[in-house]
This record gives sequence, C-alpha cells and structure tokens, in this order.
Amino acid sequence: SRSYSGQQKRMCEVCKKVKPYSQFALRTRQNNVDTCKRCYYIKIASTDNKTYAAILRAIQRDERKRRCNASFAFVLQMDDIRYIIDQIWHSHSILSKNAVLSNLRLPRWLKGEDWSPWNCICLTESEARNHYRLDDPTKVYDHKMVLEVGNRHMLARAAFHKMTEIATEFVETGQWFHVGLNKQRTVYPPNEYPRSGFPSKSANPIFKEKKKCD
Repeated sequence: SRSYSGQQKRMCEVCKKVKPYSQFALRTRQNNVDTCKRCYYIKIASTDNKTYAAILRAIQRDERKRRCNASFAFVLQMDDIRYIIDQIWHSHSILSKNAVLSNLRLPRWLKGEDWSPWNCICLTESEARNHYRLDDPTKVYDHKMVLEVGNRHMLARAAFHKMTEIATEFVETGQWFHVGLNKQRTVYPPNEYPRSGFPSKSANPIFKEKKKCD
C-alpha cells in the first residue's frame, strides 16, 4: 500500500500494524519483507535468552556431576552469562573465533578448581570436550593465549567482585538450592528433605561433605 505522502507501507505479520517499509527488518536470507524491526529484534532477543539459559544449565550440570554444590554457577543468572559471553569473551570462542552463540560453552579453565567467572573459558562444545582432556592448559596453549585468558579473568573478577560475599550467604544458609537450578530436577535443602520416598541425607551424594571437586 501507499500513504498520502507517497511512502510505501505494509502490515507486519507479527504485530499486525501497518508501517513504512523503512521500519521493516531487511535480512539477506529472506524471501519477503514481513516483520517490522521491533518485532524482529524482540524475537532475536528471546532466542538469545534461551541460548544463554542453556549455557548456564550446562555449567550447572557439569558442576553437579563434579559434586561442586557450592560453585558460583548456582548463584549466577542468565544475564550474568550474557555479560560473560558478550563483554568478557566478546561473543566468540577464544580458540576458533566461532561466534555462533548456540555453539558456545563456558567450561572451567582449570578443571581441578570450582567454576567461576574467573575460572572459565569460552569455547565451542567440541573444543570444551578436548579442553577437559588437558591436565594443565597453561602448559599446552601458547603463551600469548594464556596471557589473554588471564586478562579476561581479571576483567571478570572486577565485574563480579561482590560475588564472593553473595555466594557465601547462599551456600551457608542453604538458599543456593533456590537459585538458578535446572527445574527439570528437584533438589531439596537438608531442612526440607521429605520424610519418606527418598533416601536419607547421608545416603544422598549431593549432601555428602565435599572434600575436593572431581
């Protein structure tokens, strides 16, 4: 359609509003101009949020497997992961420069230490698996990359300098059980453990005293 001013308009298929063509998102791999910029970027943001949430869940699953229940991973929220990926690691793998968000992971940098924003590295999923085969990455990766990782970790420490205090509060009070856990799995704090139908606290490996992370 065309307005009185002569500017072409059309209706957005998402919000159903008639807008000028200048307000529509133009993408290289599209057949039709059918979504306005506002709706397009809302959709993109929603997709990215799911991906950041998936990255966080992957970190938490790995920490639980290693019996590191006091890990900082259980204090972080999705927006924190977004910041770490986007601002600390510039949205790409430090090894391959792969910038496809759904491919990225944040494994531990030193696998013998609990995960934290300053003990992680941005890699693809396959690179992360290979990274965990290394006993000491500082002796395998080139010196320049090790220095770069160290610089990223300093940025992370500066950005999350209040996290230690927060994490201590959650761990000591048991409240971390209510923070950022994968909702597909039910985990009970010790003082809320069911009386029947579940093993005792001592039989549950989650509540055993953690001497050292695997």
